[in-house]
Amino acid sequence: MCGFPAGKLVDGALPAKHPEYPNASAPTLADSKLTVAADLTGDGVKELVTAFYCDKGGVAWPAHIQLFQSTAQGIAPLGKPFQMGDVNGGARGIPSSLKVDGKKLVIADRELLTTEPAAAPSGQIKATLAWNGKQLVAESIEDLAATDRGILDLSLVNGTWCPGDDVTAEHSPGCLEIKYPQVTHANGDVAVLNFWVNNGFTTLNYSDAPLAMFYAPGTKIADPANPNVPTGHLNEVRMYNNQTQGFYLRESK
Repeated sequence: MCGFPAGKLVDGALPAKHPEYPNASAPTLADSKLTVAADLTGDGVKELVTAFYCDKGGVAWPAHIQLFQSTAQGIAPLGKPFQMGDVNGGARGIPSSLKVDGKKLVIADRELLTTEPAAAPSGQIKATLAWNGKQLVAESIEDLAATDRGILDLSLVNGTWCPGDDVTAEHSPGCLEIKYPQVTHANGDVAVLNFWVNNGFTTLNYSDAPLAMFYAPGTKIADPANPNVPTGHLNEVRMYNNQTQGFYLRESK
């Protein structure tokens, strides 16, 4: 966690030093209010989940969320820690709340917006996490500062997206890797995205332009201005930009 070697907690903290940052604070329990017991794996036995804080010596990492299970040898971590930086844009600090909703974990945290310093984020999000059989994964994101934006289903947008057909390949320059809130372009450039969900349609946007709208299976792409609008792959999720006419399909895992 945070680059520290695995070890046994002493008074809620790792005693080992960081191999790269000697002044870094070892992972510690962020706040007793950010620790809950619940059956998130569905095995009928409650696990313990908590938020950890660590820093590089004054520079905080985003929080890490770790699930623990009870074993014959004592409490042991279950799966890798979930890094809040993967969904909050890299905002540093600790979440404001951590709660259980059924078998889901709901976390309120800050969000780093475009051009903001990582240590002073102004956004607010609610992330819903779930156990996928191996580790905690993010299922959805809600913007608490602008609730009219809807709730983003991460399973709809995350993944590797490549040009869908020869007709629009010239408008779709290479594959994209989306791991919201970031998109990595074929040339290696990384950009931060925001989202909008309206009338069942999800759009991901750059700070100054749309990336694309996502079309669920069975939904036709509507673009009267494009006589060659893609009509195939109706059984798949499709990503389409009606400004650039870029058309992408998600690669199989």
